[in-house]
Amino acid sequence: MLLSFKTALIPNNGQVTAFRKASGVARHAYNWANAQVIDILATQKEGEKLKLPSAIDLHKKLVAEVKSEHIWYYEVNKNVPQKALADLRQAWDRCFSKTSKQPRFKKKGQHDSFYLESGTKAKPAIKNDGKRIKLPSIGWVRLAEPLPITATHNCVISRQADKWFISVKYEVEKPPILADRPTIGVDIGIKELAVCSHGEVF
Repeated sequence: MLLSFKTALIPNNGQVTAFRKASGVARHAYNWANAQVIDILATQKEGEKLKLPSAIDLHKKLVAEVKSEHIWYYEVNKNVPQKALADLRQAWDRCFSKTSKQPRFKKKGQHDSFYLESGTKAKPAIKNDGKRIKLPSIGWVRLAEPLPITATHNCVISRQADKWFISVKYEVEKPPILADRPTIGVDIGIKELAVCSHGEVF
């Protein structure tokens, strides 16, 4: 069973720099992909069936055309741009289903955030010792509140004002479901001391 937990982080100066880089890559990838989709829509002919690139297609193109020109992409974990592209694609899906408006371009300093995954259970990339959490490509970061020492599946690092926060999903054992015990009614009488609903007489 997965539970959620959010608390403030206490990063050092180097870690704050790493957070800003990762947030910048996430924002750049999101905005680049948004521009790609808008260009496709602008060149679409009337009556032509709409075919937008998937998050995987966008990532392949980003690797081929963008990362080589922006080497700072290689300074952050690969999950960061991948999740940004997936988020952008989902935002357009919601737009076409008319459940939300057209995705906007993200601005620096507004809702800065990025996503990280733990990987496999055998070799988890995200670990914690209760007081600190180890983030891939960043290292051990102090937590403002203790986190249960258990498997962490993924996390989102976000900035609010001048503080950085972490939201994690971690695994706990599901509590056992107790079997319902049969119940009986008891009628206290005059001739018999008691008569149970299943017929037994006392």
